[in-house]
Amino acid sequence: EVIVDGHGALVRSPRLLASTGYDSLDAAALEQARQTVFSQLQSDHGATTRVYWLPLEVQYDPKTCTSSPP
Repeated sequence: EVIVDGHGALVRSPRLLASTGYDSLDAAALEQARQTVFSQLQSDHGATTRVYWLPLEVQYDPKTCTSSPP
């Protein structure tokens, strides 16, 4: 969850709503949300409530990702 003001600035730190079951993936998602520049995503029509999808690229290696999530 990311809450931003009308100018796209973070109101508070991003919050994880649901875990992937992997701490490193959860941390990467939160870090990406912290680094996203939401002011560039605002429309020219003023501040409105919006939902953003933030894709997270995962570098998968089957040799190191063999266990199931907890």
